[in-house]
Amino acid sequence: MKEGDILYLSQPGHIDKIVAAADIAHITKDVNSPMDPMFNDKEQDAVGPCNRSRYSTLLGMLIYVLCTRPDISYSVNRLATRSSVSTDKDWQALQRIASYL
Repeated sequence: MKEGDILYLSQPGHIDKIVAAADIAHITKDVNSPMDPMFNDKEQDAVGPCNRSRYSTLLGMLIYVLCTRPDISYSVNRLATRSSVSTDKDWQALQRIASYL
């Protein structure tokens, strides 16, 4: 690589897998930010173990994308702190991030 050359990193194939894992392929709603500004993670009902598995899987996929998408880092990190007590609202927030991508 010569000086002045530009290197682009992208992960379109992995982002397609994230959309499939998030089960949002049928949603056509445009999202212009990774997290709802009014998102509140206090006092939420717990999700069953099956959903926690899906939550952890999608969260891991989003963490992998962070190296090329720093714009989602705050949202992903905030939801990562909730992985052991994830709720339906947290799952919807992860789906929003996937929809944003």
